Amino acid sequence: MRTSRTTARIVGVLFMIATAAAIAGDVAVLRPILNSQDYLIKMAASEHQVILGALLLVVAAFASPAIALWLYPVLRERTKGGLALGSVGFRLIEGVFYAMSVVLLLSLLTLSQELVKAGASASSSFDTAGTVLRAARDWAGLVGSIRPSSGSAGDVPCHHHDVDRSGCLQPSNRCAGNRPSGMADRQGLQSLSRLVPVY
Repeated sequence: MRTSRTTARIVGVLFMIATAAAIAGDVAVLRPILNSQDYLIKMAASEHQVILGALLLVVAAFASPAIALWLYPVLRERTKGGLALGSVGFRLIEGVFYAMSVVLLLSLLTLSQELVKAGASASSSFDTAGTVLRAARDWAGLVGSIRPSSGSAGDVPCHHHDVDRSGCLQPSNRCAGNRPSGMADRQGLQSLSRLVPVY
């Protein structure tokens, strides 16, 4: 039987692995390539870097659900069973969206290699397909990170944010009052839709 201390250590390590892998894979390795103007050509030239980023995201895809699986017995014991099961379900969904992001990333890599083979004559159709795949990857990342809150503002720290006119995230004033658990409001979804970059 695992002790709570052992579970806490394992979950802590899994949190660090998932966070480090996601940040290293997406922000440090992939973002410099994907945010450039000629990202398809850069992807073809940086194939090993893109594969490294994809592997780091696969690590995050497995570490994220593992967090909830290790926490499940503790949450089931200390809260209602539905919260524990919901935690596992949403972490599994997050892992699936990480995996979708990797598949879309590798599809972009294949597209970039085909662009290099075809030359500049067919670049407009490749650019359109690349834009669609890149946007789908961005949406998969955003949708995969949505999880309902686990209680009222008095029970858990507030993680609600709004997007100001300049496009920056700002702490929301919605944290002041109680909100029903797991409810998404229209304003929050509209704020989320403004986070996806338009290419």
